Amino acid sequence: MTPTVNPSAAPVRDPKNFEITLVKIGGGDEFDNAFNLAKLRWEEIIKGDLPDQPRVNNPNFDWFAGEWPGQGVNIAIDDLLIGYEFTEIDGRGGVLGFAGPKYARQEPTAITTISGIMKFDIADFESSSQNDAFLIILHEMVRMG
Repeated sequence: MTPTVNPSAAPVRDPKNFEITLVKIGGGDEFDNAFNLAKLRWEEIIKGDLPDQPRVNNPNFDWFAGEWPGQGVNIAIDDLLIGYEFTEIDGRGGVLGFAGPKYARQEPTAITTISGIMKFDIADFESSSQNDAFLIILHEMVRMG
């Protein structure tokens, strides 16, 4: 499947479906479409709903556990919150990106991620196509589970 450069309107969301909220840290919008397409693809694949997480009643709380100082996020979450940024990691040709959970919910039969982060090497993405970016982002989103 190749991402569409101009996708049609987003489908109407059923509150019982899985929902991912993306938060971009920093500038640059070249790959916003690839992020949104990856988000939509995972929302199609994952069936069901997880317990909502309310905003935490603490002005210092950050769902990203201080990963980005001064950029704290404390919002209600349904079902997963992912923060992402493009940054320098190791230069061109090395690590493309990495991801992982920051907070999780304990359920009777599983532990599920509430929030997580993704970081991508800006040097590697300078020469990436939209399709390559989509596939890399889709792959890293798997690491939230």
